[in-house]
Amino acid sequence: MEFYDVVRARRSVRKFTGEPVPAEARKRIAQCVVAAPSACNRQPYRFLWIEDPELLKKLRTVALQPDILNAPVVVAGLVNCDAAWRDDHDPRSVGEIDLAIAAEHLVLAVTAEKLGSCWVAAFDTVRAAEVLEIQSPWRVDVLFPIGHPDPAGTLRPFVRVDADEMMKVL
Repeated sequence: MEFYDVVRARRSVRKFTGEPVPAEARKRIAQCVVAAPSACNRQPYRFLWIEDPELLKKLRTVALQPDILNAPVVVAGLVNCDAAWRDDHDPRSVGEIDLAIAAEHLVLAVTAEKLGSCWVAAFDTVRAAEVLEIQSPWRVDVLFPIGHPDPAGTLRPFVRVDADEMMKVL
C-alpha cells in the first residue's frame, strides 16, 4: 500500500476473525516500530507482542470492555518516563509522546499488512502490569488488539473535521 492509502485506510477495528497473524507480518511491523523517532533517541518504550492464549485470557480481564481484546494478538505499549528525555527548564517527561509516536507507527504498519487494530486505553493499568509482570519504572500505557478484521464487524462512521479546519495556516 502507498503511504497515503495506509493513512486513509487505518480504522479502529474491534472485531476479528481469530485467524493467526503471520510471523513475517510481525517482523515487518516491529521494523516500523523501531524506525519511530523519539526525543534524543532515548526510546523509552517497549512493546509486548502477546499471542499466548492463556495470557490473552488473563489480559482480557483488565479491559473495561473485555470483548475489545478478542484478537489473536494483543500488543501492550510500555513506557518508562524516567528514561525519557527532559528539558532542564521543564520537568515534564516526553515518554508518553515518544510512546504515542512509536504506537502510531505500529498501527499504520498493521494497516499496511491489511490487519486491524484499535487503540485501547480503557483498562486497569495496575492489573495489566500484574498480569504482564511489569515492574516500575515501566508502565503499561496502551493496548492494541491486532488481527484480521471480521467483515461482519461494525466500523464506526468515518467522520472527520475538514482538513482546512483542522490545520490552520498562519
